[in-house]
Amino acid sequence: MVKLFSRFCLIFFLLGHLLSNETLAQISIAPTSVFLDQSGVGSLFLSNTADEPMEVTVSFQFGYPYYDENGEMRMRYEEATNQVLALDNNVRAFPRALVIPHASSKPYA
Repeated sequence: MVKLFSRFCLIFFLLGHLLSNETLAQISIAPTSVFLDQSGVGSLFLSNTADEPMEVTVSFQFGYPYYDENGEMRMRYEEATNQVLALDNNVRAFPRALVIPHASSKPYA
């Protein structure tokens, strides 16, 4: 159960923080949830709606969502929790960086 929760949180973080703030308006991610299969592989599509190619870099950091006092969803990163649940040292993304041509989509697995 802890391992499944760790995977969910890591993937949720990936989806929420895959892109820098400058590219959020031009890059979309689908589906909004990624579930790892029996072999530990999950995939998604990255779409670029900008007029120019965009580079996307993927990295991992353990965190989990919570809602602040204003009802806004935020991510929480706590070192004590990281030591128990984090999978970021065991999860790899390939390629780590990719360029998405303008007005196109790329699968990312």
